[in-house]
Amino acid sequence: MNIWKNSDFSTIDPEKNKFIDITDKNPVLIDYRSTKKLGFHTDNTAIEWKLSSNSIALKVVSGTGIYKEIIVRTADGNDIRFVEEKITHDYDYHPLSPLAIIAADNPTFILKDEEQQEDSKFTNLPAFVLYANNESAFWENIMTGGEYAIDVLTTLSGVGNILKVGRLAKILKAGHSLIGKSKAVTNVITGVKAFAGVVEISS
Repeated sequence: MNIWKNSDFSTIDPEKNKFIDITDKNPVLIDYRSTKKLGFHTDNTAIEWKLSSNSIALKVVSGTGIYKEIIVRTADGNDIRFVEEKITHDYDYHPLSPLAIIAADNPTFILKDEEQQEDSKFTNLPAFVLYANNESAFWENIMTGGEYAIDVLTTLSGVGNILKVGRLAKILKAGHSLIGKSKAVTNVITGVKAFAGVVEISS
């Protein structure tokens, strides 16, 4: 990271960066948002390293501030809700392209720069670090999903009432939205739910 920060690749001024052609297709500041809830990392971006072109593709989903009214059927009838309309931005970056993300929007960013000042409003990093952070979050989610699965298995030995006090209770109540981004984790929790449904759990 230090090598990159001290190189011309990290220059965010389009007129001074000698190596990266900074345009609207690869802006420096992006609306990347990430957090961690109930042990799972989530964000608003799909990230792919394209080997054919040796570039990193981002699909950033941002809110527009515009809300539309929808009608949702419930057990008690129809319920009116307001949902924010989203817009997807497609970007393509050289792995060493400079990026800037808002620090406050990423409180649980894994690969933080240890030398960055705590009061910094922005985090500057090369595109490949954002990709690496995404991969790290994915594997942490896998491990967390496995822990919930282990919680279910402990019911067979009568260890506590998991549906009331265990970590599993939290994720079952939270629903799939927190982990929908990771297919592997989604599969784990889907299996956990199915398993929990057929296991008789007593206090």
